[in-house]
Amino acid sequence: MDKALLLAEAEYDAFKSALSRCSWFFENGRTLFVLALGSHRSGAFDAISRNSQISIVWRGSYLPLWARPIGFISAAYGGIVQVSGMEGLEIVVDNLLCMACLQFMSVRSECTESVSGLLRELGRHANAFDLTESQTLGVLSAFWVDDDSIGDYRLGYCQGEGPVCPLILERKPA
Repeated sequence: MDKALLLAEAEYDAFKSALSRCSWFFENGRTLFVLALGSHRSGAFDAISRNSQISIVWRGSYLPLWARPIGFISAAYGGIVQVSGMEGLEIVVDNLLCMACLQFMSVRSECTESVSGLLRELGRHANAFDLTESQTLGVLSAFWVDDDSIGDYRLGYCQGEGPVCPLILERKPA
């Protein structure tokens, strides 16, 4: 991970509010993928999959086979979604931000199909930061939100071949 910010609760609440209204993800030929892990069962993905601006790329347990019985107790479920518009973004933020970890990954739109296929293939092993840092074709930047924090909330980000989300840049210390 390139950088991390620590946000106080009030700053984090403002960030979450701004996140659901951030059209930057869809400007200049960008597509958004969101990788969501933990703390919820599959119902969270059932609810969002009904929206035409959200495509489920992968979903399932993110635990290895031998640990899956524990996953039923701990709700160790995750998924990867492609978001194609503002309404979809608002639904994803409202329904998935409460999960243990969300990774937002910005991708050049002409690479959407290849990145989607790669994410589908990687499934539970997909990591937006690994894809960004390895300069996977079309991956522009990524950031990570940890909603399970107590006290300060961590917000990690890295930059590939494209710009970092302006919501991150606004919060960077000078």
